[in-house]
Amino acid sequence: MRHGLAYSLMSLLLVLGLAAPAAADTMYWSNNASFSTFENGDIMVWDTDTSTNSLAIAEDDLFRDNEAIDALSMTSTGNWIISTTGSATIDGTNQSLSFQDEDLVEYNPITGEVFLFEDMSAVFNQNEDLDAVHLMDDGTILLSTTNGATIDGSNQSLSFDDEDIVRWDPMTGEVFMFVDMTNVFDSGADVSAIQLHDSGTLYFSTYNDESIDGLNFRNDHVVALDLATLSVGYLYTTVVGLPGLQGIRSFHIVAEPGLPLVLATFFALTALSVRQRPARLL
Repeated sequence: MRHGLAYSLMSLLLVLGLAAPAAADTMYWSNNASFSTFENGDIMVWDTDTSTNSLAIAEDDLFRDNEAIDALSMTSTGNWIISTTGSATIDGTNQSLSFQDEDLVEYNPITGEVFLFEDMSAVFNQNEDLDAVHLMDDGTILLSTTNGATIDGSNQSLSFDDEDIVRWDPMTGEVFMFVDMTNVFDSGADVSAIQLHDSGTLYFSTYNDESIDGLNFRNDHVVALDLATLSVGYLYTTVVGLPGLQGIRSFHIVAEPGLPLVLATFFALTALSVRQRPARLL
């Protein structure tokens, strides 16, 4: 009955033009392991309308050696912010840059220039593997790590787990817990990719199959979490063509304007079936 009501209300919204489907969203992403003709150091493009993958940047064109992309975000100018699973070198048109698995580098796909965006070895209190990143409009950075980590910020020393998302200010050195995901997942998890939408919805993927309040999702799903209510649902249920248990390692979604309203409608219709739990938010 609830699902029938949901479909009826969505149909009504579509008729009224309030939730008209937008043009296809585009998801740039990297994979846990190589598959088909793609490598885990490639930046791929998944068209959510046609459910097809294509190549945006080839691993061989980006890195000197075989590497795996661990974290991915796009700047407002279209440059890529990248972190890798191990130490790596990018031979840019301006310099050859070697970096560690906790560092963030900026790559300009038009000019081929590469820069050290953040030397995160100076941020963590020991070597860590940064595996999820999102750039905020105010210059702060959301991040998560492969294992539990500690950042000795200018305001506090913050220890967090591999499922948590912290907010770090590179200008002031301050660090805060953004979302304590231990209060969200049904059991311990490892967040592998994050992106905060302007609507206040957090998109994320996990390294393994996980669940939140009984909603099961796989590591090739993109999950949407409303930070105001902690209502959770699927954004993308699978990346078509991804075989077996090869999950999403990183992503950046270029969303169309119609998406926030559709998501808000979805959360409103499904909130009755989701238990609310407190989370610590900045």
